[in-house]
Amino acid sequence: MTPKLIFSLIALILAFTFTFFAPGLQYVDQIVVVVGTVAGFLGVTNWRATYQNAVDLFKSKTIWGAVIVVIPMLLLVIVPIFFQLPHEVNEVLMWVVTGGGGLTLYGIFDATKK
Repeated sequence: MTPKLIFSLIALILAFTFTFFAPGLQYVDQIVVVVGTVAGFLGVTNWRATYQNAVDLFKSKTIWGAVIVVIPMLLLVIVPIFFQLPHEVNEVLMWVVTGGGGLTLYGIFDATKK
């Protein structure tokens, strides 16, 4: 594995952790500086930008809404190939798709407003 791939994965893991599990951690900046310094020493010059892009990705309402739409839609299409889903499960999945679509629209409108 190349250092760029390794540090890109580290950026995703740290961004996910600091966004969802430890958003108020006071040592985030120091950790990012240390990892960025090590990445720079190993030739990965844009690690900080990769980390910031990952943080922005995890904070995006539009992307999360799209994920919430795609996963139930895939379940609705793929699962009936193997067995029939109960009607109630189909209804719940459709409500989840609707909620995800609403979150996606809200994210789009919120992003264009900023």
